Amino acid sequence: MSGPCDTLRSWQTEPLKGPVAGYALVTNPSGAKFALYQPGAFIGAGVLAEPGAMSWAEVNAPDGAAADAFYGTLFPYELQRVEGGLDYTVYQAGGEPVCGRLQMDEHRAGVPPHWMVYFDVADLDAATAKVTELGGEVPVPPFDSPYGRIAVIHHAGGGGFFSLRRPRG
Repeated sequence: MSGPCDTLRSWQTEPLKGPVAGYALVTNPSGAKFALYQPGAFIGAGVLAEPGAMSWAEVNAPDGAAADAFYGTLFPYELQRVEGGLDYTVYQAGGEPVCGRLQMDEHRAGVPPHWMVYFDVADLDAATAKVTELGGEVPVPPFDSPYGRIAVIHHAGGGGFFSLRRPRG
């Protein structure tokens, strides 16, 4: 019998899966994979931006303009370019920030396009030590940013990127 875990395992080699049970696993034109959920049985995140919860997500793309065009057409986002050193755009819905897009530069050479999900933690240094203790990796150790203290994590299963963040304040 095939189930959602089998679908996720096969996702590495298949560009599109679904829709199945209200969701589809898809790949954007640059190769970043993500899931689409239809409102209904899946309620989404009930808690955001507090320790233990997701606080932000961004697509890391080699061609920022192409990513903006793709997601701006797929979803009814307003695009707000962030001024500064990085090529970054915030995607908004109804004037509220939803997620972002970072254009990958030479510092990310060899890293495939991907979505980065941020989870808030109360103590970033303790959390990254625990990641290592549990068999995960911390390829980008904690650093300070205008949005809080951030580290990039690879989980012990060997795949994906996500980030832990201790918010400012």
